[in-house]
Amino acid sequence: MLPGMDEFVPRRVYGADHDDPDPGPRPGREYRELVGGPLDGLLVDVTGWDAESLVEGAALCTEIGLYGPGGRAMYGPRNGQPAKWDWEGDSLSRACSRACDRAVFRVLYRFVCDERSGG
Repeated sequence: MLPGMDEFVPRRVYGADHDDPDPGPRPGREYRELVGGPLDGLLVDVTGWDAESLVEGAALCTEIGLYGPGGRAMYGPRNGQPAKWDWEGDSLSRACSRACDRAVFRVLYRFVCDERSGG
């Protein structure tokens, strides 16, 4: 075993900022584990999702899938283990690209505001 491999690695939540000092799950929230594909091992926050949405799964924006920026990785619940969502493939979506662009804008806007306010 490599040095440090026995250390606990905290689980990361899909969508958490990369520089977030605590990107892990939050108390009182409900998560599904992503298995396989480009987002393998991440947790997706499904707090407040209705039963139909939980059965359908999700197409999640990712830059590291088959289609690069603007692509989506599709995940759905595993039969008999609904807390695990298995990768079902990648897709290209212009809507996802716009959503990802808005998310990047929000992060940059917060950074600029923090820098201006001295925080």
